[in-house]
Amino acid sequence: MIILDIDLDFFLGYIINYPKLERPDDYKNIAVNKKEEVIKFLEERCNLEKDRKIKGKFLATHDELFYWFRNLIERKLLNVPFEIIHIDAHADLGLGNSSYKYIMTELLHKPVSERVNPKKNERDGLSESNFLAFSIACRWINKITYVFHPRIIKSNIDTGWIHMKNFDVNSGAIQLKKIQLEEYEKHSLDISSCSILELEPEVPIDLIEANSFFTKDKLNYVFLTHSPKYTPREADKLIPVIMEYIDEKFIE
Repeated sequence: MIILDIDLDFFLGYIINYPKLERPDDYKNIAVNKKEEVIKFLEERCNLEKDRKIKGKFLATHDELFYWFRNLIERKLLNVPFEIIHIDAHADLGLGNSSYKYIMTELLHKPVSERVNPKKNERDGLSESNFLAFSIACRWINKITYVFHPRIIKSNIDTGWIHMKNFDVNSGAIQLKKIQLEEYEKHSLDISSCSILELEPEVPIDLIEANSFFTKDKLNYVFLTHSPKYTPREADKLIPVIMEYIDEKFIE
């Protein structure tokens, strides 16, 4: 199964990192893509059609998508593992917080069935900036296509290196690592020197520039995330434009 995951901040002319406001309207000159540009991207790049709506949901923040994955899996409406196409201005793998410590030294030490209820907080738990890493820890995902924002330089992609296979940002795969807490604390300044107890299954990740992305794959679900801390109110006008391609009724 394939999920198309779209964040509204992908359609801005500026990437907001580490937001300090509930809505970033005080930032100056944040251009918002024109309606026609968004429609063209959805129809020509994502293979979406208004008269062929795909099941999905509008969410406030991306951590909600983790819970929707869990909900759909429990209801046998989503088969695992699945593929995700992540269209976003951020990789959402936890760069910028310390969730990697919790994942490596605690969450991965639990049976897979018990990882679906992780702690939630902005500092080191599940949050909107790391939901993909937590979804991978649950072994829900077997492939990621990260369609990154036009302003991101591929050589400076924001996946981070800790969760990448062999700690290598160019490895082409994510591979979470189980590490003892004592080992982590011993090598906290050089995590790549830690002795690894166990490696999680590899998850290939394709990094695709926005202008190079194109899919004809059959999509099973489409989710749109608002991410209000990362999007000005001016961008809200695009929400109904995108939702014309999504059928929310099936998961009330």
